[in-house]
Amino acid sequence: MDGETSCTKHNSDDFDFTNSIFSWSIDDILDENLFKNKVEKIELSFESIDHYLGSFFNPLLEETRAQICSSMEILYKAPYAEVISPINNSVVKRLYKLEIKSWKSRFHHHGESYKASPDDILVLADYKPENVKELKRVGRMWSSVSVMLRLQMIDFEVLMNKTVFLVFLTNVSLNRRIWDAFRIPRNLKVIEQILCNRDKDDFSYQEILSELNESQNKAISACLSGLNCNHNSAVKLIWGPPGTGKTKTLATLLFVLLKMNYRVLVCAPTNVAIKELASRVVTLVKEANSKRYGDLFCPMGELLLFGSNERLKIGEDIRDIYWDYRVKQLKECFSSPTGFIPCLESMIYLLKNCALCWLQLEKEERERKTFLEFLRERVRSQALLLKDTSDAERLRSG
Repeated sequence: MDGETSCTKHNSDDFDFTNSIFSWSIDDILDENLFKNKVEKIELSFESIDHYLGSFFNPLLEETRAQICSSMEILYKAPYAEVISPINNSVVKRLYKLEIKSWKSRFHHHGESYKASPDDILVLADYKPENVKELKRVGRMWSSVSVMLRLQMIDFEVLMNKTVFLVFLTNVSLNRRIWDAFRIPRNLKVIEQILCNRDKDDFSYQEILSELNESQNKAISACLSGLNCNHNSAVKLIWGPPGTGKTKTLATLLFVLLKMNYRVLVCAPTNVAIKELASRVVTLVKEANSKRYGDLFCPMGELLLFGSNERLKIGEDIRDIYWDYRVKQLKECFSSPTGFIPCLESMIYLLKNCALCWLQLEKEERERKTFLEFLRERVRSQALLLKDTSDAERLRSG
C-alpha cells in the first residue's frame, strides 16, 4: 500500500469506535477531564456479564484520548506525506481514496520509513502542522482521518482544491480490538465459564448458607465431605429435637447437591414429610432463579416427585414437579391436533404458503384485508397455540 491510503469495508462496531474518536474536538482531546465523570472505579465483582464488559468502555475511550493527545504534543516529529491526486469519493459515504507521495520524517532520515497501516489515526491539513496550536489557528483547515476508516469533518471537501498533507498521529488497532471484544455476544458459554468462576459459586453458596446456624452448616459440610471418598460408601446422620431445623438443613443440602449435578433419591417415612421437603427445595430453587446471581440457576425439570395424589394432596406450590401432572401436560403437548408438533407444522406451512392463502381468502371474503393484516392475524393465532403447548414442554426440559 506504499504511496496511497485506501479504504476497505469494516463492520459497524469498527465505525462505532471510530465515530466515538472523531466526535472529539481538539479541545476534547486535550481535556484531561473529558471522562472525569464517566470513568468509575472498576469493581472486583460484577452483577452480570453486561455489567462486567460495560465497565471498560469509558476507560478505554479515555486511554485512547490520552494516546492521541500524547501524539499531538510531538507533531513536529511525526511522519508526513503530500497528497498528489484528487480526492476521490468512494461509493461508501465519507470514505475516500488518497494517492500520496512517499512518506517523510522531519527527524528520521534513515532506517525503515513509515508505512500506513489499518487503524492509523492521521491529520489531514493544508499545511504541515508543527504543534497543536497551529491546528487551532483560525483560517487553517484540517481533519482527522483513519486509514481504511472514514473522515471526520463535513467540510473536508473544501480541502480538495488545495495542496494538503497527511501527518501520522498514532495507531489504535489494539484499542479497537479491545472495543470489539467488549461487544461480543453475551450468550457465549465460554464467556460465562471464564467470568463466572468457582469463586463466584462459593460466594453465592455463602448467600444461602448464611441463613443457617453454625450446627446446620457443619452438618451440610460433613455430608458434602463424603462425596470425595473414592467410591467408598458413607453414612451421615443429621439429628436433633423437633424445631431445630433438620428439614431446612436437608432442603439446603439437596439444593446444593442439585447445583453440583448430583442425582439424589430422597425417601421419607410419611407423605407429609416428603411433601414438606419437596416444598422447601422448590422454594429455594425459585428464590435462586429470581435473584441476580445466575450461577445458582436450577431448572425445575431437574426435580421429580412420586407418590399418590390422594395421600400427598398436591398443591400448586409443588404441582410442577409432580410426576402425574407432568405426564398429563406432556401428553397434551404432543397430542394431535393441538399438540406442539402439529402447531409447528401449521406455522411452517403458513410461512411457506402465506401468499397463496391470502390470495385465496381475498377471493372468498367480501371484507378484504391487506397482506400484512392477514399475516399478523394468522401468526398471532399460531403463536398463541405454540405458547400454550410450549409451557408444557418447558416442564419437561426445565
